[in-house]
Amino acid sequence: MKIGIFKLVITNIVHRKLRAWLTILGIIIGIAAIVSLYSLGQGLQNAVEAQFSQMGADRVLIVPKGLRGPPLGAEGLTKKDVETVSRVPDLERVAGMLWLPANIEFNKKELYGTIQAVPKETFDEDMKQMGREVAQGNSIQTAGKFAVVVGSKYTEKDDKRFDKEMRVNNKIKINGYDFKVSGILKKTGVSEVDTMFWISLDDGREIFNKPEEVSAIAGYLRKGSTLEKAKERTIKELKRARDDEDFEVITPEELKAQVNTILGVVQAVLIGIASISILVGAIGILNAMFTSVLERTKDIGIMKSIGAKNSDILIIFLIESGAIGLLGGLIGAVLGLGMAYFVGFIAATAGFELLKVQFNLNIFIFSLGFAFFVGVISGIVPAYRASKLKPVDALRYE
Repeated sequence: MKIGIFKLVITNIVHRKLRAWLTILGIIIGIAAIVSLYSLGQGLQNAVEAQFSQMGADRVLIVPKGLRGPPLGAEGLTKKDVETVSRVPDLERVAGMLWLPANIEFNKKELYGTIQAVPKETFDEDMKQMGREVAQGNSIQTAGKFAVVVGSKYTEKDDKRFDKEMRVNNKIKINGYDFKVSGILKKTGVSEVDTMFWISLDDGREIFNKPEEVSAIAGYLRKGSTLEKAKERTIKELKRARDDEDFEVITPEELKAQVNTILGVVQAVLIGIASISILVGAIGILNAMFTSVLERTKDIGIMKSIGAKNSDILIIFLIESGAIGLLGGLIGAVLGLGMAYFVGFIAATAGFELLKVQFNLNIFIFSLGFAFFVGVISGIVPAYRASKLKPVDALRYE
């Protein structure tokens, strides 16, 4: 009997192919949108975690008040603040840095790039702590005056910024000053890092004419201490020395939590919008099943007259509506994953290689189950109506 029911359901769907495809279209669109958005959201979350791990897990960052992104051109911190932070016992070492846009000239072409001027004597150690390393040449730590380490993006053959690959010992101009490329940073997959230039803090002060200012201060945690304690004492020391609160002390975990919260809200809103398609699909199944009941009223009467029970009729229509939902969910899930992988490919082509979309079996199974559930729920009323038809009335129906 069960096998016969499944055969009957498949026959009914195949017999009405056009209606079936139009009915499941809403389910396909909704499930595809949900799966793709969820997969991309997870990929973005992984990318965020990877980027913040490169920021350095064991350090605090002091920036001007209200600044939450890269401190490009930000003012408000000075060398005096660096000295103040260096007195915090929870921090092993402290480094001030300049982080500014500059005019870069190479191969007779110019562009604006981001320059990070950092203490020369701790360059290697700072880079290592953030998971970065010089892949070619030497770091600025062992180079002379006006040396620069460049991001890997400028060494790629298909990079169109200068129409020529940068190499170690090439000459470039930064704000009109002649610099020599001492090293090439290993590729990280983070566009902001792979397109950056690093010079010594002394050289940066000279070419930017900023003898006292710093854009940000990095404090590296002493072994045995905690970020919370280091942050608390840093705030206390700076308040006492500056007599104001025009600064912020932030940690990688705080930034990551904020970004993940924003991503979560955006993802929830987008999935909520996508769910409207599921509702449309459910209404479509409801309408199609009502139509199917009307068209097959005589068939229902014949089945009942030869011994079919109300429960048999109910099951037939519930399985049919569930099968329509399940088919839509399967196609939608596959389509959604394909869309997510395609967006990941486009992002990687554009240089954002940390966006790694991964197959998630749980969301795939959930999407199938959810689509089947929507189908079954949508078919309950038409199925119940079909099961309650009286054989005599059904056979008389025209």
